[in-house]
Amino acid sequence: MNASYFDQFNIKKLFYIKTSETLLSVSNLTLTLFTIILIIITINKSQKILSNRNNIILTILHTITKNLTQEHIKEKQLTYNPLILSILTIFITINLIGLLPYVFTTTSHIIITFSLSLTIIIKTTISAIMTHKSKFFSILTPQNSPLILAPFLILIETISFITRTISLGVRLAANISAGHLLLSILSSFALNTLLTNHYLLSLLPISALFLISILEIMVAIIQAYVFTLLTTIYLSDTIKLH
Repeated sequence: MNASYFDQFNIKKLFYIKTSETLLSVSNLTLTLFTIILIIITINKSQKILSNRNNIILTILHTITKNLTQEHIKEKQLTYNPLILSILTIFITINLIGLLPYVFTTTSHIIITFSLSLTIIIKTTISAIMTHKSKFFSILTPQNSPLILAPFLILIETISFITRTISLGVRLAANISAGHLLLSILSSFALNTLLTNHYLLSLLPISALFLISILEIMVAIIQAYVFTLLTTIYLSDTIKLH
């Protein structure tokens, strides 16, 4: 595969200010994150009495997160609902903005999604240990399991608990990266067919590109929802234990 397809995932310095001792630089990652923060703040500042598109979107997101917390963490729904809503809103915004041309996709980097998932897992684990004390470690042994199998089950459950961080972050980055690579390849193929004046032949890749674009919009939303759902489930596991 042509290496240029992966250039869209590179973090590049857009401009920098060099002083005598320090170097201040702004990369495409920094600019994208700053833009996303401004968009989210602008949407949340909407205080119109009549419903507009921003209010409708926020209402839908709030309903989704409310249903998630009601289903998985009923007793602490009000405590964690703002966190779940923030995660869903941020990831949907990042994923959708990343589909725009010349916009850096933050969630395509495993190091970023892994850092976020690691932060979530560490926070939920520390909160669970502070709440349940030594009882928290009962999560490593399934209920009514034979005593003779306990050492093996503890080992398996410990590995499973640790891999939550990897699965939570890698799943999102892999799906987003794969979709962007597919869009880049189809776009290049469609452009090449247009440049060779094979206009009828170019209808096929253009049609495929249009359909894949719609699919990627759905994937961006679904992957944000999956990340939020898994976060809610992991919170539920540490709050309710068994």
